[in-house]
Amino acid sequence: MNLDALNWLIKSIISNFKCWNCSSWAWTKDINIKNIEWKSVLIDIICPSCWKSSLIKSEVVSLDLNKLNLSQKQLDLIKKSIDKNNTNKINNKNKMENLPITDNLIVELNNDLKKDKISVSDLFSNEEK
Repeated sequence: MNLDALNWLIKSIISNFKCWNCSSWAWTKDINIKNIEWKSVLIDIICPSCWKSSLIKSEVVSLDLNKLNLSQKQLDLIKKSIDKNNTNKINNKNKMENLPITDNLIVELNNDLKKDKISVSDLFSNEEK
């Protein structure tokens, strides 16, 4: 798998992937590449909210757009369309993630921590248990 295809795949994942468990968005830091072969890659995504793991196997299929007899203008239009679509999704995701912290969010976090018998101070502790 070439680097451009891998970069495109990562961008596509962060702009489209939502956790199957809690519907949270994934970030680049949440993506772990487990295996890369000639035309396939195995990726593990750890949800930043609920810590559930999702495995994705992707295969790259090469498509030679030159064989479609497209003009350079048409090729540029396709590329701009793909880039714009991904950029819009990433920007929308960033807007959603930068919302202020509300009282309801704090109460929800507190309830989730209690379910797992974790205190807020445990989150900031540097000691290994």
